[in-house]
Amino acid sequence: MIPLGYQSGYTTNDTTHNDDTYPSTFLYDSQHNLIYFTGVTYSTFFDKATNLPPNILGAMGMSVSAPSDEKGSSSEEYHLNTGDCFLGILKLSPPSSTEPPKLIYAKRFGTPQNPEACSSLLTLPHVNDALLHSSSQLKLVLLGHVNPVPLSETELELLKEKTTSGGSGNKDKELRLLLAQQSEIINQGGFFTSLSHNTFTGSSGTDSLTHIGRAYGFLIDFDLSLTPNEDFEIDSSKDNEIIDMNNAYGALLGGYVLESSPLVYPIDLTQNLRDPNQIYIVSMHSDNDKVVYNPEYVTSAEEEVNVELHSRPDVTLGGAGGGAMASGGGSGLLVGGAPKFGSNFYVKVEQVTITPYEQLLTVKPTMTEHVKQTMKSGWGFGFKLNDATDVRPSCVEFVKGRTPDEDLLLMGGTTRKVSGDDVEYDGFITKLIPPAPAPVMDMTTGATVEEAESSSSSGGNNNSILQNEGTHPTKRIDSTTGRDETVTAICLPPPDVGGMGVRHAFVVGSSTNLEGGGGKNGPSMAYMLKMRLDDMSTVWKVHIPSIGLDGGVGGDVLGEGCAVSHDGKVVYLGGTIDGSSGMRTGAANSDVKPLGGVSDVFVVAYDTEFGNVKWEQQLGTQYEDKLARGGGIKVDKDGNAMIMGSTRGALQRFREDSGRMSSDIFFMSLSRENGAYINAPFTTGGSDSTSAAGNTVSSLKSDLGNGVLAGIIISAAALISAFLAFVVRRRRKVARKEVSRMWDRSNGDDYSYNDNPSSKVYGGDEDRTSSGALRIVRGGVDDGWDDGSDRINRDSLWKRVSSGSEKKSSPKRISASYSRKESEDNASFLAKLREEASSSNKILSSMINSDATDPRLDGGASIKNLLSQYREVKKGSIISGDGKKSSVSSGKKAPNRSKAVPPPPPPRRNHESEPDGLSEFTIV
Repeated sequence: MIPLGYQSGYTTNDTTHNDDTYPSTFLYDSQHNLIYFTGVTYSTFFDKATNLPPNILGAMGMSVSAPSDEKGSSSEEYHLNTGDCFLGILKLSPPSSTEPPKLIYAKRFGTPQNPEACSSLLTLPHVNDALLHSSSQLKLVLLGHVNPVPLSETELELLKEKTTSGGSGNKDKELRLLLAQQSEIINQGGFFTSLSHNTFTGSSGTDSLTHIGRAYGFLIDFDLSLTPNEDFEIDSSKDNEIIDMNNAYGALLGGYVLESSPLVYPIDLTQNLRDPNQIYIVSMHSDNDKVVYNPEYVTSAEEEVNVELHSRPDVTLGGAGGGAMASGGGSGLLVGGAPKFGSNFYVKVEQVTITPYEQLLTVKPTMTEHVKQTMKSGWGFGFKLNDATDVRPSCVEFVKGRTPDEDLLLMGGTTRKVSGDDVEYDGFITKLIPPAPAPVMDMTTGATVEEAESSSSSGGNNNSILQNEGTHPTKRIDSTTGRDETVTAICLPPPDVGGMGVRHAFVVGSSTNLEGGGGKNGPSMAYMLKMRLDDMSTVWKVHIPSIGLDGGVGGDVLGEGCAVSHDGKVVYLGGTIDGSSGMRTGAANSDVKPLGGVSDVFVVAYDTEFGNVKWEQQLGTQYEDKLARGGGIKVDKDGNAMIMGSTRGALQRFREDSGRMSSDIFFMSLSRENGAYINAPFTTGGSDSTSAAGNTVSSLKSDLGNGVLAGIIISAAALISAFLAFVVRRRRKVARKEVSRMWDRSNGDDYSYNDNPSSKVYGGDEDRTSSGALRIVRGGVDDGWDDGSDRINRDSLWKRVSSGSEKKSSPKRISASYSRKESEDNASFLAKLREEASSSNKILSSMINSDATDPRLDGGASIKNLLSQYREVKKGSIISGDGKKSSVSSGKKAPNRSKAVPPPPPPRRNHESEPDGLSEFTIV
């Protein structure tokens, strides 16, 4: 695998022609080796992809009026007044090629006066549509929103006349004249206004043409025909046949408008895998018809329009909930996903059906935008957790069950709870049981949150009932210490073999790190957990805190995306980290040093079964680098990681260092084996070797310098010193290893103790260990971070399971009431054991430089003999559960016992600087 890299933007006149662009998500087409991506742009760069003749560009659906070259037009023509949604297509080079990815298609969707953005993107394979004849033709659905600017009285009258007269009369001529002079002069409303059912009616107070502080959503129905050359043709390739596609013809058919509330912010969508024409959307809704500015939206009015500040807002909403870190003392530069207007949101889940195009042949397009409504609404319901002030969904996934009755929608998100001056954010995962696909009456239209809550308790009609976790099983990720948690992404592994379907899900988010001393206002740390779908219990979980330049706790680490390889063996966690901080994943020697700059992107690879760290990467420039928050990490057909985000530096192309620059889109691939990626930050040499930035994978640099020989000598000396230190530490561990063997069930000596015999202690994913595995040993004390599983000791430590053949015991819950009193015989024996171990260590130490055979090579047989003697001769002197001596030591006949009484804990270490790993219920 040769790593790939791409960065958008005009390559000449960089500082004057480029403007901010932010991706929200992307998709990988393995058959055609293409990348489809969307987001928000303030630049004309995505008006077109190539310098083809205008007639071909027009036929392909790309703009013919954008600046034709990078030198011929004034700089103002390259910047937009407001943000637009866009679609881009990257062609990736073959696996053996070193050619960089190429942008083969680009198109903007929006209006000159209204801010639009797209937060999610979906391809619809196997959709029923007569326009799609082969595998090279496909349908894309883009999900976005508009914060429309209200029309003036003159604009409103012109638009009314245009709509009602059908294009006749003097008003229409006046409108056409204005549009011919300059399209920016008159505002015709936001994107897809002509498809709105609330235009001029003021229905439910949602009329966005005349009211400020409104928002509505839209679905874009866009057909693509991929071609190997510039000519349009329909190929006859089979579904699995790979064809080299170099161009694309696009057609905007129309779509649908989401407008059942004054504020509608769509977040994510997914497709029904049984009925490809059914899609599901989750949105943030607010029924407050007053103008409310969201305090978490931090962009000023000047930053929105001033090109020179290079601070145009990233208004994409994928992974909503990132704004929670604003209350956690975050840098602010890592905060996103916050809408401009509204508060106290609830979730709306709704079903929409794609209308086959043959049924639309008799439908006329709209007069102003020339589009059709190509979708029909079906069922819909509101959802809000009981104690939440508002709910922000971040993602939704369709999980195909073994039967249609087992199908479900898995939704993740973040709740905000306000209590006085205190604000707390918690994460949640909900299993939504979708109703039948037949369209039914909308269950939230026209109902406020207050009406829904009151009517549900007073026997109101079902159309205004707001559903909650009492209806849909929900897993809370909250804390007892008041810190913040978010859920930003969910990713699914492939279905299990044997027809069992998808049985697990991986959940990603962030939580406040309390170790830095900042309490609730401390920095955030990323986390990932593996969850069973049947009972929503946790299999394993990992945290990624940060480390600062001084070795202490660093800045924010935001978990924003995940992806699972197609063989189900590797799961990737991606996100954004404060630029002055490095990652601390918990793996041996894995602390990643800070790169500097504002913010960086990170990726950590884990094995899916145990949560072992395989490798970690942190990459970026001295400026702002962020992962796309709506789905910025995917996998290719070989399981390599692919990431997309935004950068203000020279990450994958040359840029002159002129201070804060515009935001470009970058795309990169990272090797599944070790995380290797193409040079980043960008260097003119274009080396394909692994970047040294943030890399903990052992690799040799190809450009050996004059100091290599000295480095090798120093490294050799360091290895010798490390070996001598290992020998000294090894002799200390010999006795401790064999003493701890008493607690190892796998060797046949099961002296474990469980205060809940009815519960299943062994077996399942929780008990498995492997070299380097991170496991959770659960106790009965709250750790302050509740993922819905058993509580974990608040004082517990992270401990790495050592590699090699040494086995570790399975987790046990030990009763707090267990007596720690020791008998005199027991204490005497342990003292003698320590004395003999110390004597053996002295002998071993004296033999280090001799040629004598190391007695440790006998597998610790001498110490095993001591333990055997202890078990056979002294087991009767072990203190029983009531604190009395056993009958053997008192001379009485021992009664039959169905279960062996556990021995006392192994002796503590004498080295205070080393944790013994056996303190109460250690996280290991």
